[in-house]
Amino acid sequence: MSPQVTVVDGSNLGRRTFGPGSSGVVTVESNDLVVSGHADVEPGIFSRLGTYTVGAGQSNDLVVDTEHLTITEGGFVGSNTAFASGRGGNVEIVASDILVDGTTPTGELSLISATTVVGKGSAGNLTIFTDQLTVRNGGSILTSSFTDGSAGDIEVTATGQVHVSGQLLGLRGS
Repeated sequence: MSPQVTVVDGSNLGRRTFGPGSSGVVTVESNDLVVSGHADVEPGIFSRLGTYTVGAGQSNDLVVDTEHLTITEGGFVGSNTAFASGRGGNVEIVASDILVDGTTPTGELSLISATTVVGKGSAGNLTIFTDQLTVRNGGSILTSSFTDGSAGDIEVTATGQVHVSGQLLGLRGS
């Protein structure tokens, strides 16, 4: 197990597939995992840990095992599938404490997600096992589908505190 893994300043750690193949499983084991920020030269490129599939392939799973997971400043941890008929990848996170905090100045979320867009596939499921979970200041945990398929399930098992606070600016429920 690595003592620390940092994915920052618009960097990307994961697997991508463009076509009919499988993107493969991504597994990260670390005492401390940080995913944060965007590239200075291109503010639209955010730090990302996960799997990504475009095309007919099936996005495989992301597995994270860490003591401390910190996602800030638009960092992304998850699985995305686009233009696909295959199922999106599942996301499983096991961590003692998780912080998902804030957005970027332009409104991009700090996010744990399993999402599918454009196509027929369903999003993967999202499973979190933790002692303490904090989601604040617009940080989000979600599954979503913008296709004929369904969004995945979200299951959070926490042995300690779960703290969710703040809101996304400009969004209102009805």
